[in-house]
Amino acid sequence: MTDTPPADQRWFLKTGNALRAVDDVMDPYRKLREAAERATPGPWSRTKPATDADGWSTGCVVAATPGRQTIYANPPSGSFPSADADFIALANPAAILALLAERDRLEADLNDYGRINGRFLAGSIELSRHLEQAERALRKSEERAASYADALIECRAALAKSPRSGRGEALPPAGTGEVADG
Repeated sequence: MTDTPPADQRWFLKTGNALRAVDDVMDPYRKLREAAERATPGPWSRTKPATDADGWSTGCVVAATPGRQTIYANPPSGSFPSADADFIALANPAAILALLAERDRLEADLNDYGRINGRFLAGSIELSRHLEQAERALRKSEERAASYADALIECRAALAKSPRSGRGEALPPAGTGEVADG
């Protein structure tokens, strides 16, 4: 159960032509929640409860109408008729329909978020695939660069050992097929 601060400590908002307590605006179902917490615990049913071995009813009447329409409960901790009446009054058709409308709106929002999340996930998967391709291409480039560096080192070593290397003679251009005079 929530504690409501004294009226002189509550904040108020102007809604329409009336001032409403901020906590009522932020949680329009607060009073219904509090009444439900004080009411006889359920489950509630229109079926008359069974009787025990001594013939006593194992449940209690929660509400009854002059036309003998009765709601029963089988609470483990007793009944609270005044709290039940408060709850029934607050759980009127308008309040229940408002709760169902809010639930429907939240469910629609959740579905929308699910669709958005699905598109985001699909985009993330696509980006991950592109990243993996780029990483593979980078690894191949690095491997090629390493093999070219190794080949260059071998060429320089071979040139250093060559008898012409010390005479300052130019080598023929690569790929021409010419052989240097010896």
